[in-house]
Amino acid sequence: MKLFPKRWKYKPDYDNPPPPEEVFFIEYNDKDADWRKLFRFASYCKTWSEEEKRDKYYPINERGWDYLRVHLYSVLTEELIVILKVRQILATWGLAILFVWECMARPHRLCGFASKGLDEGKEFLRRCAYIYERLPESWKEQSPVRMNHGKLHTSKYIEWENDSRIKTYSSSGEGPRSDVLTRGGIDEANYIDACRAMMKSFMPALDGRPLVVQSTPKLVASDFEEVVDEARMGNRGVLLEFPVTCRPGRDEEWQANMERKLGKQGFRTEFGLEFAIREEHALFPTYNNEHHVISRKDIGRFYEETGYRPTMGNGTPESHACPIYCAFDTHVTKPSAVLWMAVLPDDTWYFIDELWYRGDVSQLARVVKARESRYRIVERVIDPSGNMAHTTGGMKPVSTQLREHGIYVRTAERHKIGIDKLQAKMEIGGDGRPRLYVHPRCEYLKKQFRSAGLDSERKAMAGGKFDFIDCAKYIANCRPQFDQYRYREEQKGATTEYSQMLRDLQDNFKNAQRGSRGGIKWRTSVLH
Repeated sequence: MKLFPKRWKYKPDYDNPPPPEEVFFIEYNDKDADWRKLFRFASYCKTWSEEEKRDKYYPINERGWDYLRVHLYSVLTEELIVILKVRQILATWGLAILFVWECMARPHRLCGFASKGLDEGKEFLRRCAYIYERLPESWKEQSPVRMNHGKLHTSKYIEWENDSRIKTYSSSGEGPRSDVLTRGGIDEANYIDACRAMMKSFMPALDGRPLVVQSTPKLVASDFEEVVDEARMGNRGVLLEFPVTCRPGRDEEWQANMERKLGKQGFRTEFGLEFAIREEHALFPTYNNEHHVISRKDIGRFYEETGYRPTMGNGTPESHACPIYCAFDTHVTKPSAVLWMAVLPDDTWYFIDELWYRGDVSQLARVVKARESRYRIVERVIDPSGNMAHTTGGMKPVSTQLREHGIYVRTAERHKIGIDKLQAKMEIGGDGRPRLYVHPRCEYLKKQFRSAGLDSERKAMAGGKFDFIDCAKYIANCRPQFDQYRYREEQKGATTEYSQMLRDLQDNFKNAQRGSRGGIKWRTSVLH
């Protein structure tokens, strides 16, 4: 994505602003020319600083504020831009600047804005009026506002003499279904219960014209997280992420001071880019990325005294001594989730890989086979809906289609015991570590473990929002154990040498955990 012309610079002269024709663009539609004029316009806009309690020029030209140019250029040029941001980075002010410039530069424009409530819509209009009132007089004479009872704006819109307008919409209403919009913006989308419904109401009104969807991720209250995931995967829209460090002055010293005030967990909740949830409302309150996400170096350090040497070619225990369980949560109209978990010889659960795939079942089976080529799969389970035939188009059940491609699955158990087992495994034991780990590449699973609330079980059943937690629950309901794997191998007629290797491997673990390494003769049949 072309973010902005990096070499193009502009030094504003606040005492002698340029004439209106150098700022407003009317004659033709050229994005680069639009950007140059918008950049000039933004350089003369004043915004209110909450920290300094005064107005100041929008710092788009100042050193260290490069992300403002990225933000403004992206919302100007992209058809669908999804912005995941922290608080107080002037992103909403940038959207207001764009809307004011659009209405002043072109006649018969309608820019629509929606947020979580009516008060937020009024606040956005106040910001637009604040920007307009402090513009150079020659610019305001070129594009005057149509006053309404002596005020610049009503509770729902600002209107210019050229018939351009900025209008706000309620998140609880129907949105701009009867209007034709030039630009659209949805702010604090994470706090709108029906975020997708609001986006769908904007799409017909925009008809391919730009839409900006932005929000902070503090609490999970809508399906905005799925919108972010789709943009991150490149399926729909362009994703911009603005972390807390993007704004100048928020260095390590500032972060240390804020952590002392809020605590580390409070700082992550307030200024993090993860969809975190308050601990008292969390489904997995003991989960923490610092304790439960384990790298290839760490797993070697944890198990180096046991005689176990897993093959770490791709960061996973690829030795055939590790049983691997797999769970599917498939869908027809949205991507399918696949999760793999290894059971280590001390019965530690290690989620080693995940897949979020959009495509037909034949393509899914091909990708799954490629992933499983390095694993020894013990059992595969699928969501109960995967055994149901779809009436649309006479489709076979997903489990049947997977079987036709050589992937055999059984129906998963849906009861909540699996959630209880996951919670128990996450607890920190007497040795200072849990019995559940997640590989760093399992991004969706990590995110869902942190963002799942106490009502996520019901939401997951209804809307499929926590697919990877569903997969983890299905695996937990399989009662995975290392001893169970040994028993199954012996029942299948495994060779005596291989069965003895499994026994030696677990015996080494037990001896190491008892602290009786001295005097023990380590058996040599363990895979290295």
